[in-house]
Amino acid sequence: GCRAMIEVGPYVVAVYGRNVYRLAADGTSTLIGGFPTSGPVSIRKNRRAYPQVGLVSDGLYYVVDTQSWTISQVSVPGLPPPIGLGMFDGYGILPASKNLWYITSIDDFTTVSLLNFAQAEGDPDEILAADERDGEVGLFGRDSVEWWQDTGAASFPFARSQFKHIGCLCAGGVHKVDSTLAWIDRNCVVRLMDGYDGKRISDHGIERDIRQADPDTITSTSWTNGGHVFVSWSCPLWTRTYNLTTNQWHDRESYGDTRWRVSHVVKLGTAILAGDYQTGAVYTMSADVYDEAGSPLTMLIQTPPFCMPAARVQLDAIQIDA
Repeated sequence: GCRAMIEVGPYVVAVYGRNVYRLAADGTSTLIGGFPTSGPVSIRKNRRAYPQVGLVSDGLYYVVDTQSWTISQVSVPGLPPPIGLGMFDGYGILPASKNLWYITSIDDFTTVSLLNFAQAEGDPDEILAADERDGEVGLFGRDSVEWWQDTGAASFPFARSQFKHIGCLCAGGVHKVDSTLAWIDRNCVVRLMDGYDGKRISDHGIERDIRQADPDTITSTSWTNGGHVFVSWSCPLWTRTYNLTTNQWHDRESYGDTRWRVSHVVKLGTAILAGDYQTGAVYTMSADVYDEAGSPLTMLIQTPPFCMPAARVQLDAIQIDA
């Protein structure tokens, strides 16, 4: 199944199973090479004319060259196994063991100096993920979130700008959506970045579902369609989707499954491509079809609860607008 996807010009670089593919808009796929991991995948591209695509999973770091369309492992003696990969101002951000994080050379994912590193300073907790928004890179640790800015200093280009004691449950729960970030905090609360604070957008039901899931199995994705911005979290038990346009949650459940069959979504030109979490299929989202890859689309609409304490409820009329 699909483990990661990213748009690179006229193509999509996608990890399916233990292989990396180049997908074209006409539906053709080309095998780039192997990627011998099975865990969650961090994927980023840099700013080159032919971008490099970095992949981190299970402590291994690989880079795809989109000019030659080859893949190679980056192995730096003395570099701790990377936990994830971010990208900010051309630098690859590599969280490593404990509270350390390293940076690559600017616009070169293949070069990492052991001298170019920093530590999470506000709380020496383990960094789980790195992502950026509006001029800063966020380091999401188990107990805290730190924000660092690019100062351009010769010794090390980043300096800490803010620290919040919020924390993060898992790397797969952090996702960039629109111009902000959403993540699941250490208490299983879903938060949307608001300034330097995380605004709670989940309810008690969503948080109960998250507590029942294995954090290592949670993945996230986001997309925009029809003027609506969505961010979605999935695990083997469920898929919960938040609409940033309406500020409403809904469940997604494919026919005969407990979750949505889509694991990752990416936009390629005007097409919205979706990867199947279980098979090698790639789908195109469309408002003009009324099934899901041949399976029925079912919908449950549930009203808010209402009651008349110690009395019967009589409905003289119901009007449904859908």
